This record gives sequence, structure tokens and C-alpha cells, in this order.
Amino acid sequence: MEIVNIPLDQIKISSLNTRSDLQAGTEDASLEDLSASIRERGLLSPVTVKPLGDNQFDLIAGQRRYLACRMIGLPEIPAIIREDLDDTQAVIISLIENVHRAEMNPMDKARAFQRIYENVGSYQEVAKQARVSPTTVSRYTALLDLHPSIQEKVSTSEGGAGVGTLSELARRFDPEDQEEVLEEIGGFKQDIQRRMLR
Repeated sequence: MEIVNIPLDQIKISSLNTRSDLQAGTEDASLEDLSASIRERGLLSPVTVKPLGDNQFDLIAGQRRYLACRMIGLPEIPAIIREDLDDTQAVIISLIENVHRAEMNPMDKARAFQRIYENVGSYQEVAKQARVSPTTVSRYTALLDLHPSIQEKVSTSEGGAGVGTLSELARRFDPEDQEEVLEEIGGFKQDIQRRMLR
């Protein structure tokens, strides 16, 4: 794979990029911290893009690095150009990269798993493609059945209920009852919350 420098203004953030919550996973390293690191040491890992034609590129992986480079005014960024990707493969690459870097918002992860499922038709295949267990895929996609008000509060940094508890809540209760149930189990440790829900 060849790494080339691409002007930042020729890259757009792809709708296939699985990370929409840029604050998730930044408890230890914010975008400002990343910008300072790039300014001091340079960009250590290239981004991954997919060509769109007319010298334009879709950013598949490396959104935080791309935004940090823009923040400090760099004119171009080193990139790996992947001409071999269809949309499903692009979502998988974005998901895998984000899962193994700064923690993603659980709802972003859930939507990414669901999007892959819609293309491959099997949660087993999603797990295989994303290199996670089928249980992980099931736990995250269950979050899509949470009441929208609870989905808005789900993050990596706050809340007394983790993904396991919330997926159990989504499986066992109708959306209109979930907020009340969550309030009742709040304050307990997550393993106790899950036992209470069962």
C-alpha cells in the first residue's frame, strides 16, 4: 500500500465513517491534545481514504487525526488510498479502527454493527468481519431498541449503567418503560443491575 500526501480540502468525512461522537474516548486525550502532539511530533499514522473521482476522497478511517491536522492548519495529510473498498468494507474498516483506538460511543458502535448486518445478513458474519464476538454484536445492537431519550445519554464517560446493563434493559422492557426501570436500578453496581433486570 502506498502512502501519499493529499490536500485536506480534497477530503470529506465519509457517511461511512462509524464515529459520529467525537467526544467519546477523549477522557484521556482530547482533539486539542492530539493537535498539539501532531504539531510537535508530526502525524504518526496515515488516514485511510477511498477515491470519489475528480481528486476528491472519502475519509474512511482517521477522522480525529484529520480534524486535528485541520485545527493546526496543515495543508495536507498522509493517506492510504483504498480503491478496492465497497461501502460495507469501508464501514468495517472504520469500525475496526475505531474499536481499537479511542473508545467509540456505544451508540455509534451499535449503528455500525447494524449497518454491516444489513449488508451481510448475519450477526455471525458481522462478528467475523469486525473481529469481535457474536455476543458483543448482539449486546451493542440491542441498544438500538432503547428509548431515544436513553440513547442520547449513552456515552463512554458517564452514566451508572454500562452496555451490558443497557442491552439487558432493551431486551426485557418496552421503550416506554425503560426510563423508569433505569431510574429504579440506578446506584447499584452493574452486575447487580443486570441481576435485577433478569
